[in-house]
Amino acid sequence: MDNLFISKSSIAKSKILVSKILVRYFQFFLMHQDYQNRNLFDQDFQKPVFVRTNTDAYAKRKIDEHEKNNNSILNNNELETLKINWLTISQDEYRLKDVSLLSKIHITGRAQFVATGCVFTSLNGKTPALEIFANSSAVFDKCVFKNCNGVSVIVRDRSMAQFNNCTFLSNKDSIFSFDRSYIECNNCVFSQSTHSSITVDKSASAKISDSKFKESQGKAISVKAGSKIHVYDSLFDSNKDGSIVLIEKSFGCFSRNTFQKIVATAICATKESHVYSKFNTFEEIAGNAIAFVNSTGFSYNDKIKGTKAPAIAVKGKMANPVISNTVISYTNNYAVACREASCPTFDQCTFEKIGSNVFSISEGSYPKIKNSLFKNIDLVENVIFSVFEYARPILINNEIHINNNKISQTIPPLVSSFYGGNPQIHENNGFSKLQINTRNDGTFNYVCEDYSSADEFENLYETCHVQDFYSDLEPFKPPMVNGQKLRFYTPPNDREVPRLPDFETPSDICLPLKTYQFT
Repeated sequence: MDNLFISKSSIAKSKILVSKILVRYFQFFLMHQDYQNRNLFDQDFQKPVFVRTNTDAYAKRKIDEHEKNNNSILNNNELETLKINWLTISQDEYRLKDVSLLSKIHITGRAQFVATGCVFTSLNGKTPALEIFANSSAVFDKCVFKNCNGVSVIVRDRSMAQFNNCTFLSNKDSIFSFDRSYIECNNCVFSQSTHSSITVDKSASAKISDSKFKESQGKAISVKAGSKIHVYDSLFDSNKDGSIVLIEKSFGCFSRNTFQKIVATAICATKESHVYSKFNTFEEIAGNAIAFVNSTGFSYNDKIKGTKAPAIAVKGKMANPVISNTVISYTNNYAVACREASCPTFDQCTFEKIGSNVFSISEGSYPKIKNSLFKNIDLVENVIFSVFEYARPILINNEIHINNNKISQTIPPLVSSFYGGNPQIHENNGFSKLQINTRNDGTFNYVCEDYSSADEFENLYETCHVQDFYSDLEPFKPPMVNGQKLRFYTPPNDREVPRLPDFETPSDICLPLKTYQFT
């Protein structure tokens, strides 16, 4: 009996082993089989559907073949919309072409999803039209995502998605990528988003090129929690809540973009984030062109024109950006505002036709302004530098061009220092003793040479020199106000313009992504 019992047990174990082998065999067979052609209208999507085979999916059009070849997919009437309650695609590749879907689609388990010429709308406001996760990837070519009350596409959990020539229209949120995922948008249009067109969160990264963000009710792009983004050759037009915001140690690289008719701030970096801006154009901005709030980075060769708020706003003791070769003109407010112990550097910049004081420097801020040009400034109502509340700017080797007709013995001051302001002036062209205004404990640290006759100088410049210029900088002891020390810190050492990164090959933030060709 014992031998019989052992024999039956061995047989049972052998059957289990054989079953496992067969399962593995069929799994391998299914993973390597040819693509199955499926008409989605022949399937029942009233219940959840799980797909684990390589699939070419399509849907029958209402129009004939001749019309099919001569019409654009952007008109939803060309496609008969199919409702998918829940479709899950796992492990294999699923290719979709010329289909309009009211959908809830999950792409998971290292699956690969390719959609060409499709229209997507989310099934309801709580779920996205597509969710890509668990190391999966997707490529969308000439697709339309529209009228989604929630998010159109979620990319998460180390997944990747590429959007080529796609249109996002009237969605609350178009793309939400997070958790170390990567997205790429090439030649896409984002229009009339009600919250945010693109959100990159939790150490995700993104690359955006040749795209348009138009008439967004919220922000065009939000970058959060240590995420990275590279945006170039793109247009931001009429965004009502600003164009780009970076929060919590995030990184943004922006080059050759155009920002126009922005209702709020165009680019805002907060909470120790980094903004690298190069060759961008800002026009008709209601807020700041760039705001550094306890953040850093640089603006290099940017063109800023027509801002209603200060063109560059720098705030907080960790705000120490470098602004180099940037041109700021025709503003309705200050060109630059420095607040709360900020310490930016402005080098080789040009300021022209500023509608208020050019620099407003306060609250212990410590900017360095050098090798810059100021021209066509209205000196009847304004000054070049307004320095107050114990701010200590350093002015080195700047030039001020003044119209000959405005030079007189009663010329308004170029620098106004009050409430403890103490600018340090060194080798600047255009200053004279007649152009200094101090009040309410404001001081200057300079020795200035008078000119005997305005005719002696072709451009009516004057040179100011500082005695023992650098000896007065250290140590910097914060003054006491009402018995309390202000929020100052030791000013940094001299900073040069940083080496610009290679904007063309951002290998540090751009992950490889397979490009699919649908045949």
